[in-house]
Amino acid sequence: MLAKGTKIYIGDGETEEDFDQIMGVTEQTHSGTAWETEDLTTHDTTDPVSEMETTIRAEGTVTIVGKWTEGNAQLAILRARSLDGQSWNFQTEQVGGAEHVQFAGFVLNFNWLSQVKGHLRYQAVILINGALTPVV
Repeated sequence: MLAKGTKIYIGDGETEEDFDQIMGVTEQTHSGTAWETEDLTTHDTTDPVSEMETTIRAEGTVTIVGKWTEGNAQLAILRARSLDGQSWNFQTEQVGGAEHVQFAGFVLNFNWLSQVKGHLRYQAVILINGALTPVV
């Protein structure tokens, strides 16, 4: 989805954390929430229907694509987290204020994309670690 009005913020890592918007994002996609399930189907029944139970919920990933700006502090943090594997705090705000949530996440990968008219672009995939917490 094109990121028209959708915003992503990255924390500064301080004790009293501030969040700054990652500027230049052109696409932002959330994979969505998914549940793992356990198969509870018995084989001693005449009813041949599988029975499942949800077990663990995963909040998925957030993928962003944007223009690289040399010297941008938020992009430098994003790139550094892709190299050191540390969990970091993020926030996303949906178009029109539909949802504003905070989450911890790992930058699973950060890769360079082809240049467009001289603009270097990147793609980053952030794995959400834990629950999405509403920001009020």
